[in-house]
Amino acid sequence: MRFVLRPSFFSIIVFGALLTLVAGCSRDSGPEEEIVRPVVSMTVHSPSEARIRTFSGVAQPAIESNLSFRVAGEIVELPAKVGKRVQKGDLVARLDPTDYELQVREAEADMAQAAAAFNQLKADWVRKKALYESRTISRSEMDQAEASYRSAAARMDAARKRRALAQQQLNYTVLHAPAAGSLAQVPVNVHQTVQAGQIIASLSASGNMEFETAVPERLISRVREGDKAQVRFDSIPGQSFDALAVEVGVQALQLSTFPVTLRIVDEDSRILPGMIGQAEFSFRIPEGAAMIVPPQAVAASPDGARFVWIVDRETMTVQRRDVEVGGLTPEGLEVLDGLEPEDELVIRGVHRLKEGRKVRLLGEEG
Repeated sequence: MRFVLRPSFFSIIVFGALLTLVAGCSRDSGPEEEIVRPVVSMTVHSPSEARIRTFSGVAQPAIESNLSFRVAGEIVELPAKVGKRVQKGDLVARLDPTDYELQVREAEADMAQAAAAFNQLKADWVRKKALYESRTISRSEMDQAEASYRSAAARMDAARKRRALAQQQLNYTVLHAPAAGSLAQVPVNVHQTVQAGQIIASLSASGNMEFETAVPERLISRVREGDKAQVRFDSIPGQSFDALAVEVGVQALQLSTFPVTLRIVDEDSRILPGMIGQAEFSFRIPEGAAMIVPPQAVAASPDGARFVWIVDRETMTVQRRDVEVGGLTPEGLEVLDGLEPEDELVIRGVHRLKEGRKVRLLGEEG
């Protein structure tokens, strides 16, 4: 005879209660860990303070010349090398002068022939003039001799000019540096045939460098020639260079920016053409201007009130502060009331905060 043990209803209830008790004890084993929210903040500045804006750009020589021959020919000498420093008058390149020397000789021969004819016809005119005065020949014969003489004089003058032109073209087969500086590029080689006007080398003249940057449309009206700026280069860390605005563009480039050229005040051999850097401008804000903050820093409550979160750096917690906002400008949202200079304003992570919440700053923006 077999007996089967079946659990009673009472034992099932007891077992469930024990499980609930054990689970409750495990949940109450320690205090709940406080959540720390990561946020990004910025320090609020007084509206009367100058606002700093930085724009990327590139260094370039104040004077850059493309050197080329004024005649065509084959390059037979090319001492020019990229990066080479040259002085005014140094040889950059030389063409094969053979054809141009032949042209000079031909022009000299033509000039000599024209001079001989001129001398002969001049003597004939002088002789016939004397015969006319002695009434030996007619006036027409003297006039004909004079016309031949003057025609020979014109031919000799033309031959002289052709000879000068041939000599000038021969001189053009030698290319010299027009000023002291450095050769930025040399896109040709020896024995290469080049055309008149083809670039042989680019010369960056010695002296102060310039910095080309672009300023957004909303700020270009505040930039004037003579305004001061600071230029920094990634390749020259820890140093800034004083600069002055020398050209302010009036026609927009792509992305609604306007070109601005800065002249770096002090000459420094470490600044080379093509170096990437940043130009820092200080824009003075008019009196009575409102504080400007990123629009995403301002939140709205269900009743329509606008508020921001301010970080207490001592406790690293946030407090809500109601604000009065103005209009939305290209630079940000105007705050008319509720903010004070030096407030640490949360600008990212706003919608996950509550009063007294601890935060961790991921970064700050000026």
